[in-house]
Amino acid sequence: MSHRTPSTILTKFSATMQRQPSLGETIHDDKDFKSGDFTLISSNNIRFRVDSVYLFAASPIFRDAQAVSNPDDKLVHFTDESENDATITTFLTLVTEAKLVLFYKEPLRICQHLSDCVAFLRKHECFATLRVLIKAFIVDFLMREDLDYSVPGLLLGALVNDPDICVKAINMHCTKVEAGAAAKARRRSTTRDWGRADAEDNPPSTPRVSEFGENDLLPANMPLLIHQLFPMSYVWVLSRSWVECGCDYALWGRSFEKLAKKIIAPDPPPELDLCHDTGDFTLISSDNFEFRIDSFHLFAASAVFRNAAQLDNGGAKVVHLTSDFEDSDTVRTFLTLISEGYIDDIADDFEDRCKRLFDLVQFIKKYECHSTLMALLNAFHRQYLSELYNDNTHTALVLGAIAEDPQFCAQAMAMYQLLEHFHFPQREQRESNHLLPVNLPYKVVQLMPPVYTWALARSWIDCKYNVGDHFTRIDVSD
Repeated sequence: MSHRTPSTILTKFSATMQRQPSLGETIHDDKDFKSGDFTLISSNNIRFRVDSVYLFAASPIFRDAQAVSNPDDKLVHFTDESENDATITTFLTLVTEAKLVLFYKEPLRICQHLSDCVAFLRKHECFATLRVLIKAFIVDFLMREDLDYSVPGLLLGALVNDPDICVKAINMHCTKVEAGAAAKARRRSTTRDWGRADAEDNPPSTPRVSEFGENDLLPANMPLLIHQLFPMSYVWVLSRSWVECGCDYALWGRSFEKLAKKIIAPDPPPELDLCHDTGDFTLISSDNFEFRIDSFHLFAASAVFRNAAQLDNGGAKVVHLTSDFEDSDTVRTFLTLISEGYIDDIADDFEDRCKRLFDLVQFIKKYECHSTLMALLNAFHRQYLSELYNDNTHTALVLGAIAEDPQFCAQAMAMYQLLEHFHFPQREQRESNHLLPVNLPYKVVQLMPPVYTWALARSWIDCKYNVGDHFTRIDVSD
């Protein structure tokens, strides 16, 4: 086990994981999700059971939360009001079937439900699932001809900061409004003398426009509860673009698109890494760099990536990395290691080098790349530790401690003693050891598990001259 608890777990699950039903609370089982090794309980006390492989592939938050909790206690009890049974059902349907289920027919409740789902997916870092939701909503709801989902579509585009979805919603709404106006004109022209339209000659083929009225996409005409869900920038652009197009439905979508490009700041596209620019699998680092690599490298290294690839409907293999240590330097070093078998030059400064290695090991452990951890130690030994003219023993010692490998630490210490004898053969007895924790920078010592700093100091006290051999006799098991 790692000696450090991931910050995302503490901030997002410290309260949730510990919640237990109060005395008198009744928990009911969901009628659809009734089997699986992981249990989710919604805020309104509906119990869902699902196979953990779906949750762990969809969300690093669920996976990390399980890693720091009791392995036999696979349960999360949600407490936020928005994490109700409708939200959980939609989430589980998305991750297990790649389908979107909407339980409500009223635009107001649909909008609130979509807002809850987007917030839930972002909170638990389910970015692949969010893309599935967006695609499913556009195909299965927004583009329907029999019903008007333009208001929820407009809100969804605003919530995910995608003006293109908003333009689709505006154009669909305007098309249906114009179709409704044309149908009314036809009915008036065929009205009989007694003022009643001939139902047989004029069947109701016009799609039903949502209940808010013809201009229901204007923020001023929206109910307050829906208006409050929109980011203010979208509220302003919607209203302004309607005025600038002269209140012409045919021009509104184009006017919105033009104004949105000036006012609404889009999410910047990731910058393609030049060292890893080809492959069928894409990783987006936390600092917004795009890495492409052949998927068989990732799938061979990690079952986590293999499971995550199954979530994207349509064959897109993209994983967004969000933790601070999942930056471009870490991802680049990791991909080079699993594809080419060596370590890039990490950093010249000792402290920076140790921090980079610490981030890399955290990444490897998070995604359960056990064979890659051994490959990292072997590559470092081959590239750096075996050199007689460059002393990399300090870095090797820290790496062995971070990787929790006592044998590698012993090798580093033995190499340190060999280099000391090689460079200073006349020195038969040393009064100090530069590998002692007290002689290492404090920021570096912080990266090492406490049991390793203790074992390092104790081995020097107990056996002053064969420190490497004696280190392996210290019990460093948790």
